[in-house]
Amino acid sequence: MPGLHLAALAAFAVAQPLFELLGRSPEFFLAHHTRPAELLLLTAVLALGVPALAAFLPLLAKAPSSRRALQLGSVAAWTALIFLPPLKKIGAFPDAGVAAAAALTGIAAAAGYARWEAVRLFAAALAPFLAVFPLLFLLRPGIRTAAAPGRPEGEPPPGPGPGSTTPVVWVVFDELPLESLLDPAGGVDAGRLPGFGRLAREAVWYRNATAVADETSHALPALVSGRRSAALSPPPAGRQPQNAFTLLAPTHDLRVFEPVTELCPRSLCAGSAEPLGARTAGLLRDAAMVYAHVILPSGWTRRLPIAAVAWSGFDIARLTARAPFDRFLAAVGESGRPPLLFLHTLVTHYPWRHYPSGRRFSADRSDEDGGPYLERETWAADTGLVALARRRHLLQVGFADRLLGELLERLDASGLYDRALVIVTADHGMSLRPGGRRRELTQANTELLAAKERAEDARRLAETANRAKTNFLSFMSH
Repeated sequence: MPGLHLAALAAFAVAQPLFELLGRSPEFFLAHHTRPAELLLLTAVLALGVPALAAFLPLLAKAPSSRRALQLGSVAAWTALIFLPPLKKIGAFPDAGVAAAAALTGIAAAAGYARWEAVRLFAAALAPFLAVFPLLFLLRPGIRTAAAPGRPEGEPPPGPGPGSTTPVVWVVFDELPLESLLDPAGGVDAGRLPGFGRLAREAVWYRNATAVADETSHALPALVSGRRSAALSPPPAGRQPQNAFTLLAPTHDLRVFEPVTELCPRSLCAGSAEPLGARTAGLLRDAAMVYAHVILPSGWTRRLPIAAVAWSGFDIARLTARAPFDRFLAAVGESGRPPLLFLHTLVTHYPWRHYPSGRRFSADRSDEDGGPYLERETWAADTGLVALARRRHLLQVGFADRLLGELLERLDASGLYDRALVIVTADHGMSLRPGGRRRELTQANTELLAAKERAEDARRLAETANRAKTNFLSFMSH
């Protein structure tokens, strides 16, 4: 019975907050290309592994007195972990105060557990939640769809491809605002950004192109399908069965790199995902990192991998490095069929840590979760701090331009550039205004987020909806 008490407390301390957060964030599993087996493994670790470890830990002590001490210490520790998140959300205490209040709560719970039978009966009454938490998690519609997306009922299967033999190269930069590419005259700054400058000379530039959402989970599906998603959850491939990938699959060799979505059906793009072992390790590692961000006071998470709000917690720093772009470059080349080369890259996404050369200028992670610049998607009111953040952003845009230049050179060398339809765009933009929101459209940041020619329309739209259209860059060349 004491082991059952500890297992129940551990479920409330670890499984419940993670199941609740990840259950509301199916994009976490889409980004990891999670299969049913991996989802069940994570569920088993949280629902069975952690409680079992908590239950058997006191048995390591041979002496009854030591076992009793371990039991009470475990009750105190698990209770403190349960109360850390709500105390943290209150915001009335400093970080040390939050930790101290949680510790005192745990000690009080252990004292009550040792003294009163009613407390022990209450702990036993929590045991059914060991099964309730994982069951509710697995039954969430978003989780079922994210782990095993399939074609929804009533949707016709995709038709045959158009029979085109034109290669397609499509690069989507994440969170890249148009303003960051312009010179004072309003054109692309070719001197600072030669890669984008080349596109400005040789391609058609749709400078008034506007995204339909301010988050990748909605903006990217609209780009590849031409259909706007009304659902609040991110639509995986099953909810967008007719898109560029399914349309061109009969005629093209699909080489699709999606770090945070899974719009290309697994039957067509299974080879684009990481191996099973890497996916499982990444899933468990990032889930542990998410948990650390959930329970630890904000100031204590500074040196943890950044937990980006948009991705609901996984380590975005891995995705902003150049390694994913290098894998895409390695896939450029001819094959038996014309290629469809698609890359959604987060190299332009916050946090910004690279010089244009690619060398990192931030040696630690102390400011990667916002630091003094950004707090809960709102920029600091200090204009100097935001100006510094903007400089970091522009340096990172220079790095993105360097990678774009390498891609164009690779396309030249392979003979694809002159024959291919080359698309370079962004999923959405952002604003860098002191005291303003980073991506959410407001009255104050309309000119930065929306195309200037459409600012008045966007302003009226902002009066009725906060989440509206955000500006993005779109080049097309063939």
